[in-house]
Order: sequence, then C-alpha cells, then structure tokens
Amino acid sequence: MGVLGGAGVRQRRRALGVLGLVVCMSTVVAGVVDVTIVSKYQFFDESDATQVYCYYTGSYSNQNGYQFGVEVNTGSGTTFPRARGTSKVSGEWWSVNIHSNAGDFRVGAFSCLVSDGSQTEKAITFKMKSQADVWPVAFTVTASLGDPVTLQMVQKSSRTGTLMWRKDGSILSGQNGLSLTIASVQSSDEGIYECYYQGDTDRKQGIMRLIVRGCAADKWGPLSCTGDCPVCYNGGVCDDNTGECVCPPGFHGQKCESACANNKIGTSCTRECDGGDCRGKLLCVMDPYGCSCAPGFMGIECNTGEYS
Repeated sequence: MGVLGGAGVRQRRRALGVLGLVVCMSTVVAGVVDVTIVSKYQFFDESDATQVYCYYTGSYSNQNGYQFGVEVNTGSGTTFPRARGTSKVSGEWWSVNIHSNAGDFRVGAFSCLVSDGSQTEKAITFKMKSQADVWPVAFTVTASLGDPVTLQMVQKSSRTGTLMWRKDGSILSGQNGLSLTIASVQSSDEGIYECYYQGDTDRKQGIMRLIVRGCAADKWGPLSCTGDCPVCYNGGVCDDNTGECVCPPGFHGQKCESACANNKIGTSCTRECDGGDCRGKLLCVMDPYGCSCAPGFMGIECNTGEYS
C-alpha cells in the first residue's frame, strides 16, 4: 500500500486523474471494469468516525488496483486523511475508516478508482458534517450539453449572512443564494460545487457535484455525438462515450431493466452492502450516473423508504 499526493476532478475515461491516493494492488484478468463507492455516514457528527467502501462490481475476478483519493481541496488539502484505517473485507472489497481525530479532513469529495491496466473507472462520493449550515438537495446532478441546470441547497441551521459558492475550490463571483442556475450547461461547468456562509471556518458547507454528459440529450459519440441513446430504465443514464446505460446502484441489465435483490449491488448483483443493509448509505457509481440511495430508500440521508 502507498500514498501519493495531488488533486483530480475529472472522472471520464477521456482524462482520469486521481491524486492523494491510498493504493491497494491485485492481479489482471479479462472482463468488464465497474466500481461502486459507498459512503456510510455521509453526514457525520463531530465526534464520529466515518467510512468509505469501494466495491469492485464488474466481471474481472481480480483487478490490478484500488485507489482511494481526495478529488478537490474543500478546505483541508488533497491528501487523504492520515487518521484512517484501511482493510480488505471478505477478500472482495476495501474499507477505509476515517477516524474522528481526522477532524475537518473528513469533509469533502472522496473517490475510488479501479483499473485493469487498459480500462479505468472511478466513482466519487461525499462526506459532510451533520451540523452543516446548508445541505444539497442531491449530491449529484447529471445534465447534457445545452441543458438548463439549477444546483439547489437547503438551509439547515439558523445562521444568517452572505452565502457564497465555490467550484473546484475557486470562488464563483455573483452567486449568493441557496441556488445556482446555469442557462445552458457546458463541459466546463462540470465539477464539485460548495455553498457556504462567507467567513465560515468550521467546514459547514454543502457539497455536491455537477456531471455534464459530452453530448446533447439522448445522443452519444466520443467525437460527433451522432449516435442515438437507448432508453435506460429505472433512472439509468446513457454514457456519452459508449452509448451504454450506466445503471443506478441496485439495478442491472443492458437497459437497467432488472433490479437486484434487497441490499445487493453490482452488474451481477453479487455484492452486498456492509452488514447486509443499504439503509443510510450513499451509493455512487461511474459517470454519468453519479450517486443515489439503494432501491427502496430515499432522501438525502437514504434512511427512509419501504425497507425502513
């Protein structure tokens, strides 16, 4: 295991950069690369540890690397927290426990990258303080080129003052409310957005990510975008590079038409949420889908629904 330093935001196949990594290696065989990163306690209390799980959910029986990373500097740099414990669970997936003494290093956007040597895929998840002043309505929003987009936060504290927004660590001038609207989204708008009160030093910002497909709605193609996307069911999203459906966690099939059994995830439904329970866990898969709850759960905390 080793640790590297740096920062990376873009997760597409065109340009994958993960920096600030915890790396765990294994072997290469043929198959399909797929990865799911799970945030347990995506909203954590000040005195609590918080966990990130990386599930390899593709068809390779062994892959050559798991890399945990910090995607962007949200106030504590881009080095993965040192106050952590990393372990392989049941020989199938990796767990990172970020200890409570990591402090504000627990806040941010964390990633897991899996590679087979020729294919690389990454998924990004999020951690916020439960006492944050603002929370996102959703941790990820996916849009196609030219779409109008509104990024929405909700007030969670009684704090007053001037709200500010950052994108990938840089302040956005003229954005001072709970929502940020983009009339016609472009690839350059993709990134990690934070909403916070001016002068906040307690890391109580809201964090979310905008994912922008590289084609107009219902089109795909890495250069020309001339392909027609298939219908993707159950909220699946057409990959603008491959024309394939990227399924929500807990669904599978060519068009995401099939559901896994309760608490199962992955392209073959062979992985299970920690403890056999997906309640309260944020599940994030590859672009352009992003993050959501497991089937049967809802809400930003993923703790309400038919299985609650």
